[in-house]
Amino acid sequence: MKILSFCFDNAWSFKGEQCLDFDFKSKDKKYASDPRFIELAENHYVPSVITCIGANASGKSNLIKVLIALISFMIDRKSRLAVDFFKLCEEPEELSEFELRFEVSNVIYRYYLSYDHEEKRVEYESLDEANPETGRWKYVFRRKLNYDTGNIHISKGGRSKFSIDKMKRELEHSESLLAVSRSLKHETGLEEILKGLSQTFSYKFETVFPVEQVIKRFQDIEVIDKVSSYLKSFDVGISRIEHTQVDIEEDVLNSSPMKLLKGFIESIPSELGPPPEQLKNIMAGKTSFCEAVHEIDGQEYKFDINFESDGTRQLIKVLFPIILALSSGGVAIIDEIEVGLHPIVVERIIEFFREDMGYGERGQLICSSHSVNVINQLSKRQIVLVEKDRKTQQSEAWSLNDVKDVKERDNFFMNYITGKYGAIPQVG
Repeated sequence: MKILSFCFDNAWSFKGEQCLDFDFKSKDKKYASDPRFIELAENHYVPSVITCIGANASGKSNLIKVLIALISFMIDRKSRLAVDFFKLCEEPEELSEFELRFEVSNVIYRYYLSYDHEEKRVEYESLDEANPETGRWKYVFRRKLNYDTGNIHISKGGRSKFSIDKMKRELEHSESLLAVSRSLKHETGLEEILKGLSQTFSYKFETVFPVEQVIKRFQDIEVIDKVSSYLKSFDVGISRIEHTQVDIEEDVLNSSPMKLLKGFIESIPSELGPPPEQLKNIMAGKTSFCEAVHEIDGQEYKFDINFESDGTRQLIKVLFPIILALSSGGVAIIDEIEVGLHPIVVERIIEFFREDMGYGERGQLICSSHSVNVINQLSKRQIVLVEKDRKTQQSEAWSLNDVKDVKERDNFFMNYITGKYGAIPQVG
């Protein structure tokens, strides 16, 4: 799974259309050996790392949030489209549009979505695949709303095997057809596409998000062992991480405090959303804890992982989606990757995606960051600049590759901090 381009309009702080095109074709063989790029097919490349740079409140996190929300909507039927429209104008438009081009198993796809926020419904949705030889698009499915009747019209191409009648019975106006196909019990022809999209691993920085929840999300022992192995290379003093799940004793479950907790959870209005997963597990008689194991002179010492420093906990949170992307050939999408981390650590994480880590297909990283020191590691094709207009409060994003007269040999860091490219803080 690789992301080739991402376009959208009217989402969060972005009012106008934004289009970031990352893939390119070149007959210059230097790109085949350049670790900053991944070869998708002969003479066809995509960056291994894409970094969004800009001032505070410029819209970097909003861009990352839109991408994460769109992919979640595409693959998870339970996931609403967690994107809002631009509201800082007299007559806001409540229709947002999105387009994502991506590659799965050497086939390039184009997904398009038009979504009405006021009605909370999909107005149009389509998926196309490119002919590997000609590059021409042929549709996989199309779904369109009939405004007069309120009915959904669905058509499908040769790849799709789902029943249109059954899909119409299952599909809600607010759902993605692609996500709903995942819940159907018969063959749909979309399984490989969904499997590829599921190799997207995201993390949005939240100060209150406990590290054990991240570990629990990726309970695979092999993944935890890989993260432990990488932690050693960052010299944080941890030899490994242990995640243990235990059963809560029956007398504890039947105690008065637990009954009060259960009553409180059941009283939470449904419109506020489901209760935290941790509380639901406790009520089901399950709980878990995470420990960091330190080894000194052959003796092991175990501590609750929450006793580790803020930076160490943040590194652990970031490493899980990164290791999963590297080991599966997928995509890690991370907001504010540098928070709590030393600049050298951030540089090393970026280097992971430039190296052959021995997993086969290479992974891709898309992140936002204030660590502008890393941009000299990158190509101009890997840098996205984000800026917000002070008067209109509208964000805009563009690739450094689209800026006139920028050369690969330029000192990107110096040019950026002196304001040559824009997207820097206006202080004072």
